[in-house]
Amino acid sequence: MKEYGKSTPVVVVGLLMLVIHRAGAQEVVVEAPSSPSLTVGFSYPTGGLGNEGVYLYNGYQLWAEQVNDRGGVNVQGQTYFIRLLAMDDNTDQDQTEQNYRTLESPCDYFLGPYGSSFSERAAAVAEELGIPMVLSNAASNAVYENGYENIVSVVTLASDYCPPAIRMYASEGARRFYVAHSSRGFAAEVAEGCIAAIAGDADFVLTGLESYDSTISLVQAEAVVEAAWLSASHVLLSIGLLDDGEPMVVAEALSSYTPYGFFMTSAPGNPDFIDNVGSRANYLVGPSQWAPQLEGYSDSFWGTSANYKTTYEARYNSNEDDFDEVSFIAASASAAGTVLHLALESASSTDSAVRAIPGHNAKGIGRGIRVGQGDWRGAIRVLGFRV
Repeated sequence: MKEYGKSTPVVVVGLLMLVIHRAGAQEVVVEAPSSPSLTVGFSYPTGGLGNEGVYLYNGYQLWAEQVNDRGGVNVQGQTYFIRLLAMDDNTDQDQTEQNYRTLESPCDYFLGPYGSSFSERAAAVAEELGIPMVLSNAASNAVYENGYENIVSVVTLASDYCPPAIRMYASEGARRFYVAHSSRGFAAEVAEGCIAAIAGDADFVLTGLESYDSTISLVQAEAVVEAAWLSASHVLLSIGLLDDGEPMVVAEALSSYTPYGFFMTSAPGNPDFIDNVGSRANYLVGPSQWAPQLEGYSDSFWGTSANYKTTYEARYNSNEDDFDEVSFIAASASAAGTVLHLALESASSTDSAVRAIPGHNAKGIGRGIRVGQGDWRGAIRVLGFRV
């Protein structure tokens, strides 16, 4: 990608691993070293979302191990250790739902699966069963629009992905924005947030809006880039899914279009993205739920974002796979577990001072609850009553 504006280069490491598990079977991920214990369960994907599933699994596992290694969870003077169970859903939403139903009997609490559509199914089961759940990787607004009272989340909502980038570009003079987006679920919600942010400022101009079904082709991407160029757009906002990134970056590189900024969702998480586009990914701007470079976020359990990275990599760097470098998916998973045990420890207290978790900008909602930047007491209410 060409250099323009004052954007900062992005470095993304692409990772790939084949993981084989038996879907629908319970697995003890972390055993409680002694009694009493709290049993926490989650579903994770192999198959199509297997890469993401490894990070989710690692993040939850690391959290439970750290809690137990540090003496467990202290609830009203009683120490509990964590017993962590998992079930493989093989990237199948029906299996995800069945997994959480199976986990009902042994579990006191649930942690969320990977992805918004899977989490929406899981949240419905948790609400039906009355088992509190902390979601770690579900950004779709739709997940939180059912009035559920047993759900807490630690993620930024899809509608909030774009506005910070728009404000950043605007602070450097950009006023004209072109939006191209997939019409599918999460991407459509991100696009709605983009369009609302542009419409909310009289100085901004939406120069064009292009929607496409499924994955964008190179031919479609070239048409989008040409339309953005001909409309004299300062910024191209590409709101797509994992496989949309490469054709958009290639199309921009092949054109004469030199926008001030290029914003893209999802694609940098594709394991093959950097391998395929190389240096053309430089100066591409995109959102992330967490990054080890974040400053100003810390807590008494993990410390800073950099400390979390060090802890993660020390735990997994002896593995013979490529998942020893920390991902935001793992950090979000550990953040969800941390919210659970901090809420439990605060269950008998009115202290709402604990706000930050693993250097993670923990903004999410469940029945109006915003953990990390808002209603900590609400999270305690949802999560603390089971003990």
